[in-house]
Amino acid sequence: MSDGARSCKATLSGSSGIATGSCSIAEQAVGHYSLKASYPANAYFTSSGTSASTSFTVGEATSTTALKLSAAKPTYGHEQTEKLSVTVSPEYSGSRPTGTVRVKESSTQLCAFTLSSGKGSCTLSAKRLKTGTYHLVASYGGSTNFNGSTSVKETLTVVK
Repeated sequence: MSDGARSCKATLSGSSGIATGSCSIAEQAVGHYSLKASYPANAYFTSSGTSASTSFTVGEATSTTALKLSAAKPTYGHEQTEKLSVTVSPEYSGSRPTGTVRVKESSTQLCAFTLSSGKGSCTLSAKRLKTGTYHLVASYGGSTNFNGSTSVKETLTVVK
């Protein structure tokens, strides 16, 4: 079987002149693909193949976003000691999500950064948040190959 760029070989088994088999081709990107099957000749059978191709589409994979706080209780005026780390994991192993992550408290964006191998981090600005409890969320906007996702809320308490 071949999609034109990649191919795989199936081991066939069967009886009464009917053989079946399967193999896997892992497409590396979102897009439209076509597959054709062929059988090489051997001592018992002549070569054959499909005249028409089978088309299919590979869509964006899902992702999971996780936010981790380094301290969770920074002191007011020293919030920059708080490191916000984010990991965006793909649904399946293989390529890692790329793109932008934004960390917000309600509708206020606290920081944004570009992922590197599915990971990234930022620090808070001093005196950006008054003393109190906040619920932070990291949102991954998605990319060509991955759908966006949002982390669960993490609680941050700025103390005096």
